[in-house]
Amino acid sequence: MKLITIDAYCKKAFAEGSQPHQSTVRRWIASGQLRGRVIGGTYYVAESELYSTGNDLADSILKVS
Repeated sequence: MKLITIDAYCKKAFAEGSQPHQSTVRRWIASGQLRGRVIGGTYYVAESELYSTGNDLADSILKVS
């Protein structure tokens, strides 16, 4: 799984001015709502989350997971 920083994820996934706070993204990762990892205290998001539809069936067909 390729990982990207929270900052890079937010810049690519959200329009300027609508980006969530980094603590929100960290909470999403911790709760399992967003796939990612914590490495050395730094949170990273799975790059595939940029292309996820949020629908498990559609994602399995598109092989996003």
